[in-house]
Amino acid sequence: MDNGNISPEDMVVEFYTQVNAFQVLAKKMDAYLSTIAAMKRGMSGVNHALLLFCGADWPGMDHFKTLLKDLDDSWDFLESDVSKLGDGFQDFADKFYVILDLRVKIEEGTQALKHHRREAEKMKKNKQKSAAEKDEFARICTQKERELKDMKKKLEVDVNELCKTQRNFIINQFRKFFEVHGTFCRDFQEIEGKLLDSLVNFLPKKK
Repeated sequence: MDNGNISPEDMVVEFYTQVNAFQVLAKKMDAYLSTIAAMKRGMSGVNHALLLFCGADWPGMDHFKTLLKDLDDSWDFLESDVSKLGDGFQDFADKFYVILDLRVKIEEGTQALKHHRREAEKMKKNKQKSAAEKDEFARICTQKERELKDMKKKLEVDVNELCKTQRNFIINQFRKFFEVHGTFCRDFQEIEGKLLDSLVNFLPKKK
C-alpha cells in the first residue's frame, strides 16, 4: 500500500481489498483442513483393508500395524499443524474492528462538527449572545476540530500498522505452510519406505 499521497479514508478503501484477500485465505485454509481430514479417512480405510489380507501367523504383523498407525498419526500431525497456522486470524480481526469503530466515530465527529459550525455562525449574528458565550462556542468548535484531526491521524497510523502486521502474517503463513508440508512429506515418505521393507516376508491370510 503506497500511502504517500492518499488520505486515511482512501487508505481504508485500499485496505478493504487486502481484507477481502485475507478472508479468501482463511476460507481456503478451512477447505484445506477439510481435505486433510478426508484424506486421513480415506487412508485409514485403505489401511484397515490391508490388514484384512494379513495372517495372524505373520511375524511382521505387529510391526506392520505399528507402521500403519504411524501413517495415520502423520495425518493427525499435519491437521494439527495446519490448524495452528490460523492462530493470528482472530487477533487480526479484532484490530480490524477497532479500525471500523474508529471510522464510525470519525463520521459522527464530522457531522457533529458541521452542526457546531452552523450553530457558531448563527451565534455570531445573534446580538443577544455575549462575547464570552461566543468565545466559549468558538473554543468548543476548535476542540472538536482537534479531536477529529487526532482521530483521523490515529486511523492512518492504525491502518498502516495493521497492514504491516497483515503483510508479516501472510509471509509467515506461507513460510510455515511449506515447513509443515515439508515435514509431513518427509515423515510420510520415511514411513512409506519402512512399510515397503516390512512386506518382504509378508504372509497373506490363508483362511
